[in-house]
Amino acid sequence: MANVVNGNTLYLDATGVVTSVPTLVYYVSLTATAASSVLVLQDSGAASANKLSLRVVTSGETQLFDFSRNPIFFPNGLRVGTITNAIATAVK
Repeated sequence: MANVVNGNTLYLDATGVVTSVPTLVYYVSLTATAASSVLVLQDSGAASANKLSLRVVTSGETQLFDFSRNPIFFPNGLRVGTITNAIATAVK
């Protein structure tokens, strides 16, 4: 399992730093691989501040979170702080 940056998408399935460059996230597609999935995104700065916590309750369900009208800004890059029972794709 490894996070993958490919063009304007970020495939997320593990904790850790995804990118260390300033990043705007417009959409996140979160799929629950089991019940009660959790995805916590953090800024990659020294303090790793939590920026966003997303959840999907039902196993197998995919939910699209739309931030296109007000993108989430990660000034020091993006880090996955927690990913439990989930896979996700973020669009930057």
